[in-house]
Amino acid sequence: MKSLIQIFLIVLILFSCKKKEDVSYAKIIEDFPTEKAVLDSKDVPEYLKSVVLNISKINGYENGVLAKGQIKAANFENFKELKSLASTKDLVLLTKNKNSVVALYSAIALSEANYSDIYKVFLDFLKNRKSKVETQNGCVIGEEIIAVAFYKNYLFSEKKEEKLLRKLDSLVLYNTSEEELLRYAFKNRLYPSHFKKQIEKLAFVDKNKDAIIYLSNWHKADYNQKLQLEFKSLLNKDSLNYYQFETYIRELVRFNNISNNDFIKKTLKKDTVWKDNEIEMIWFLNRNNINIDDD
Repeated sequence: MKSLIQIFLIVLILFSCKKKEDVSYAKIIEDFPTEKAVLDSKDVPEYLKSVVLNISKINGYENGVLAKGQIKAANFENFKELKSLASTKDLVLLTKNKNSVVALYSAIALSEANYSDIYKVFLDFLKNRKSKVETQNGCVIGEEIIAVAFYKNYLFSEKKEEKLLRKLDSLVLYNTSEEELLRYAFKNRLYPSHFKKQIEKLAFVDKNKDAIIYLSNWHKADYNQKLQLEFKSLLNKDSLNYYQFETYIRELVRFNNISNNDFIKKTLKKDTVWKDNEIEMIWFLNRNNINIDDD
């Protein structure tokens, strides 16, 4: 009887277990569901297939900064291998790989090798790579489009060159609405006058807050009334954090327009987020002849 029960259990286990799909790396992207890691071997030279497969399987971008207790970042190690093996020509091909992490690491390898047309790769990422990849920077884990990850890698690189960074920033202004990229681009520099029309569009049509602040810092007189309206609109939004609230209040105050004072007082009384730094805020307001307790 005992042996019959054992046989029954073995048969039950065998029938209930599903055989895992044997995925052939020779297949191309169309054969894989979108929720799985993309394995794209098309146009991958034979000598790079192993490392490209390894990057694709992990399917996440690690920049080499280790998390607490982490001995090594596995995909960053794969990236170093890719960089040491691949030719420039093959890296360019791999920036078109359907696996976005492979494309990203290939682009970074090209930038570190001072590839002259790297800005074209970045532009392709901006226009055609909208999906996000998982990223890890030490203990910080998140998701980014690969244009953001590439840009930040270059921006914080010891090898970055101002000429290329200026070109990347120009591409950002005209080819994306990605807030993080625009924030970096506006912090980096003062743009020549022929950029004003595009920045004006970003500020007043697309309502990008970093473009609004940029114009307030550098072209306040040209957009005086429009900017004041935009800062009032931003301050009327719910769920502003302290940094945002303080920034918009300070920018509005700096127009020295006494007709804004009632709005500023009402806003300060309505929203208490600024009280996290109350003493400094009141000092700033008093210095600009605004007393929040006045009727």
